[in-house]
Amino acid sequence: MESASVAQVCYLFSTDYLIIRSISDNLSAEEYEENETTQPDVSGEIALKFIDNYNKY
Repeated sequence: MESASVAQVCYLFSTDYLIIRSISDNLSAEEYEENETTQPDVSGEIALKFIDNYNKY
């Protein structure tokens, strides 16, 4: 839902945007706790790689 509001504002201002989300609904409590600390790092790495590759074109 938050992504939709960001998209709407970017559309109104004719601004490009990229939203990367991760879904953790199917994780057990133990898996959630494990991923809670590592997932932001992984998401950040993916975003930076995407931006680096996007800027090459």
